[in-house]
Amino acid sequence: MKREIILLFSCFILSVVFFFSKDVLAKDTGIINIEVPGENTVVGDSVYVAGWALSDYPNAKIKVSIDDKNVIAKKSERSDVLVSYKEYDNSNNTLPGFDATLDISNLSYGNKTIKVEILNEKEEPIFIKKIVVVKKEPVAAINVEVPSNNSKIADSLYVAGWIMSNASGNTAKVYIDKETEGVLLNRVERKDVIRAVRGYGDESTNPTPGFAATIDVSKLEYGIHKYTIKVFDNNNNVIKEESRSFEIAKPFTTIAIETPANNVKVTDSLYVAGWIMSNASGNTAKVYIDKETE
Repeated sequence: MKREIILLFSCFILSVVFFFSKDVLAKDTGIINIEVPGENTVVGDSVYVAGWALSDYPNAKIKVSIDDKNVIAKKSERSDVLVSYKEYDNSNNTLPGFDATLDISNLSYGNKTIKVEILNEKEEPIFIKKIVVVKKEPVAAINVEVPSNNSKIADSLYVAGWIMSNASGNTAKVYIDKETEGVLLNRVERKDVIRAVRGYGDESTNPTPGFAATIDVSKLEYGIHKYTIKVFDNNNNVIKEESRSFEIAKPFTTIAIETPANNVKVTDSLYVAGWIMSNASGNTAKVYIDKETE
């Protein structure tokens, strides 16, 4: 007898655990149907959620959540639902339809769980429905129109072209060699690009796809250098980058000493005159006697 009582008690405990492990929080208190979006739908920076919900509670609210983002949904009439589910009192469900839009632009990429809850008058959940959607990492395209790769430049680097992305609010910077700060690119309108390029968003995410920037490189050493353009989403994640090389060529300089002539004999002073031509802007010149260093 004692063994039978223990067995019955164990079955009761398992039943309770099983019951409360389900999404339904109270027996036969509600039903939720999420019509939009579908399971595993790919979403962007915002998610539109719509459907219908019925419950035995008057004045029930519908709460829609994704991670830490949540809103109380707008409710609407759905006579088709009331006709199909007559077991629910129509007086408690005058507005069974619901819809809400959530801004998830600041959330990370990957699988996201949409949770729809029916709330009672104490705003406690009495019924829950969940589906999974996918916030896909955005794509971007970079096209550098000037300068061409391996261009030879002098004191400044002018970079221009266009960027297209399906990440709204994207920004871009240009970095020289191993710089970590970068220069923010000035963005400009390019209607021709919006008309021609497909697969990287539209005018709503790319109101100003053109870019341009002038970077001072006068302090860099002569030789080969690299610039990198990086595109960021509104969470400052790099979604695309492209690098090109450029060369700061040693400037060409000509010196003509007009006086004194070579091997001339002088006494206490040496008068030197002539001219210098160079493509190095801001160049200066000094005269050194023998092994002077100053």
